[in-house]
Amino acid sequence: MMLSCSEEWLDVNTDPNSPESASAELVFSSGTLELATIVGGYYNLLGGFWSNYWTQSNAANQYKYIDQYNIIETDFEDQWAEMYASALNDLHYVKTQAETDEEWTLYLMATVLEAYGYQVLVDLYDNIPYTDALKGETDGNFTPEFQNGPDIYSALITEIDNALGKELNILSDKKLKQDFIFGGADASVQPDLWIQFANTLKLKIYMRQMYARPAVAEAGVRALFTSGAEFLSTDAMLDIYIDAADRDNPLYASNVRKLNTGTNLRSSASLYNYLYDDGALNFDPRFDELMGPSPSGSGNVALPQGGFSVLSTDVDPTTVSVFVLSPTTPVTLISEAESYFLQAEAIAMGWGSGDAQAMYEAGVLADFAKYGLDGSALVGAGGRYEYPAGGSFEQQQEAIIMAKWVSMAGTQSIEAFFETNRTHFPAYYTPAGANYSARYADALAASGVISYSLEGLTQGQFPKRLIIPRNERLTNPNVPAAMKTAKITDKVWWDKK
Repeated sequence: MMLSCSEEWLDVNTDPNSPESASAELVFSSGTLELATIVGGYYNLLGGFWSNYWTQSNAANQYKYIDQYNIIETDFEDQWAEMYASALNDLHYVKTQAETDEEWTLYLMATVLEAYGYQVLVDLYDNIPYTDALKGETDGNFTPEFQNGPDIYSALITEIDNALGKELNILSDKKLKQDFIFGGADASVQPDLWIQFANTLKLKIYMRQMYARPAVAEAGVRALFTSGAEFLSTDAMLDIYIDAADRDNPLYASNVRKLNTGTNLRSSASLYNYLYDDGALNFDPRFDELMGPSPSGSGNVALPQGGFSVLSTDVDPTTVSVFVLSPTTPVTLISEAESYFLQAEAIAMGWGSGDAQAMYEAGVLADFAKYGLDGSALVGAGGRYEYPAGGSFEQQQEAIIMAKWVSMAGTQSIEAFFETNRTHFPAYYTPAGANYSARYADALAASGVISYSLEGLTQGQFPKRLIIPRNERLTNPNVPAAMKTAKITDKVWWDKK
């Protein structure tokens, strides 16, 4: 459980959850940190397994339950509770206080992060408490009604639009310091960055509905482009972590520092092979940044998804590539690359205006630049990431989502999982063979697909969601019957492709 780091970042003489002792901006920073800890921690861990970025080491047991899709009611229970009780509760308080004080920039900031948090929960659970979710202290309602995903999505857009309609102000230096996302920018620029964050989040919410509510999605996207909405051209991220206990990246803190091992998460063959591509001219130099040293001269090999049962005498764990995690890696909510990829897909779909190829290439190059690399040759003519300008929308979407899949590896893993569920790219793949050895060999050769775990317990069905936690089932009589019987292989409402 990695849910208590926010206190380390704040004034120890104040309680960020107590209105009597903490200002709205301090509560905002607390809510921001809690949101980042949950999304960048265990949700990132989950998404990494289910997006074929990493797999459980064959020399450890920590995450076998995730790798074999053996999720039960108590798994991710803490994250559900903390998302509501800490992150969303803090952000809701900030909204209320900022509205009273007419601090409209702070109001927009809290609204955007609150919407982001609810979007993640909807995409993980389908139906969740929303309107009544945070009324326990004010109205005594501790058994909130559940609402369906489409209604919540519509409500999030309304909330964001309401916040965007306010007259934003320039934050004081004191308040600016509590913005861990854009607080490093000039105070006069910071409100514009939050407007761009809001617009990009709206674009993501609309695009996620493209197969479930195409009319709603198209109208929303067209309105954004027609209005001249500006989208992010920088990362919306928390770049604040250092190599110290309780101050480091939340996934690193949980997986490496607290477990006292850095070798639990091994590189999944699917991404490993896709980046390496047999070391040919199509080799992606981001390989070293994600997978460690290239196989040539290092002896590094991949592990197939769910290959944790292979004997160490057959595959020496010390030779298996360890997915690269750093204590200082930022927690990214929406990356610059993701913003460009969203725009590229919208334009390719015919809903937005502009150059889809240019936006796609900007997304690829932005992710290369994140590592100090130049990917221009790979997006050029004949390069492995050349845009299929003359292809169908399906081909263009595949190129965009595959590039997005690589760009989100290790940092936005849960979003990558959502995008695969929405678009079915990378393609789903089930290793074939008459016995374990044959299936192992097939999975080991998998490249650029979502390969079903060799130890999967869902009869070949891929995971699609989480199930409502035990405590919510026990304490809230308003949990719908359908939610109580839902399985992790049941699709969420927008997964209609």
